[in-house]
Amino acid sequence: MTEHQNTVPDEKPKRVTCPAALDPCIRLLLVGAVALGFGLYCAHDVLIAKDAEGKPKYSPEKDIWKYRFNVAGIFLVPVGAVLMGYGAIMLRRRVLADQDGIGYQGKPKVGWDRVTKLEMGKKGLLYLHYEDAGKAKVMKLDSLKLRNFSALVTLIEARCPNVPVETGRAG
Repeated sequence: MTEHQNTVPDEKPKRVTCPAALDPCIRLLLVGAVALGFGLYCAHDVLIAKDAEGKPKYSPEKDIWKYRFNVAGIFLVPVGAVLMGYGAIMLRRRVLADQDGIGYQGKPKVGWDRVTKLEMGKKGLLYLHYEDAGKAKVMKLDSLKLRNFSALVTLIEARCPNVPVETGRAG
């Protein structure tokens, strides 16, 4: 059994760890890899590739539109790199909830006593409203991006029994 599973079926979880769901991360990584690969291919065609005579394969003198297409494709290199970086960051995100509070790994936790309101949004979203140094803040928890989401909601409901719950936020 893992740490977030219950030993007794009716018992509330004491600690929940929600790692990142793989689907959104893998999608970003794949789209980023395709964009990066296509951008590098375009860069190769414009900067390195030569025809049989040793001249550049694509040049403005030969075919302006093919040249422009390949030059514009080079801009997919940074786009692909950013998407792959964001996918890797998403893959490492993890929500931790225990008796002390809830928060993302490596960030300060929000204590249960600071939670002011819960909003159940559509499509598996949960908005946890809390106060931090007198300012109202919101933590968005998404069932699409987190595994073990139902155990997390069960723990939040157990730790915040007197907190008002609203439903129907569009997100």
